[in-house]
Amino acid sequence: SDYLKVNHVLLCPTPAEHSFVVQREDIKSSHVILDLRASEATEVNFTLWWTQLRVLPAPSTASDYSLMSLGKECEFLCAASMTCIRKELVCNGIPNCPRSKDAPLRTYTPDEEPSMCSSGRHNLQLHWWVIGFGLGICACILIGLVYSVCRRCQNHRERF
Repeated sequence: SDYLKVNHVLLCPTPAEHSFVVQREDIKSSHVILDLRASEATEVNFTLWWTQLRVLPAPSTASDYSLMSLGKECEFLCAASMTCIRKELVCNGIPNCPRSKDAPLRTYTPDEEPSMCSSGRHNLQLHWWVIGFGLGICACILIGLVYSVCRRCQNHRERF
């Protein structure tokens, strides 16, 4: 049978997407062992996304001081897994928050929610359109100036 094993965690081919957190203690000497097995000699592919997370303390063990300091260090909270990721990883097209065990088949992870990401992508597309239009106008003006200077130089030579 086909499977992918990551640090002794067995991932079956269905469902197609899995998400899990490998704790720091489970990573020996900064190595993660991947073992991919296929029953047939066909092309088998898999994609592995690696995201460094900060796992928050459980609410029962967290002190007031540690919860206050998390506000400074936690740029984006993945609430279902109680983990933090950097803000650069939000809306980057890759699911960085671990999938919730309650909703493993959910289409989006919290850091890729369309309601949060669509407005930013739309604005970015608009900015590229405006930049392209501006560069096109600048190129036309530059071509016109070069043409005008060449004509003047040619007319100036014919007079002498």
